[in-house]
Amino acid sequence: MAWDVVVAGGGIAGVSVAAELAAHRSVLLVEAEAELARHTTGRSAAVYLPSYGGPVVRALTAASRARIPDGLLTPRATLWVSTDGPAPAIPGATPIDPDRARELCPALRPGVVTAAAVDEHTADIDAMALHQHYVRLLRAAAARSAAARRSPP
Repeated sequence: MAWDVVVAGGGIAGVSVAAELAAHRSVLLVEAEAELARHTTGRSAAVYLPSYGGPVVRALTAASRARIPDGLLTPRATLWVSTDGPAPAIPGATPIDPDRARELCPALRPGVVTAAAVDEHTADIDAMALHQHYVRLLRAAAARSAAARRSPP
């Protein structure tokens, strides 16, 4: 059989790309291991962090939120700190006093933090549940594709 797309790797990146493409193209997912998500995805401490990165990264992060099913995110604020002068504004984060940053994170040494901000829109991602969501989507697309190939014209 000919495939429109071959995706290498059965971790979260490969499976999510394969699942999203499978709605539009025939996709073959290849994985060298005996099971999917054996390496980094299985040990991931994934975070949805909309205030991270430059404008393009933030836009992609914001757009990806709609692709994460309900129940797979656990809210957890992120504390941004600067130790070398005033920090630039971080879109989506609220500036706070350095002393407040120490209250939130007592491990910070007194007098070291010069600026801080908190992003309340951050969340932990259940990486394995998200991976399995995409595996289910990919399997459903493969089943639809197989059924279409068996149907007479």
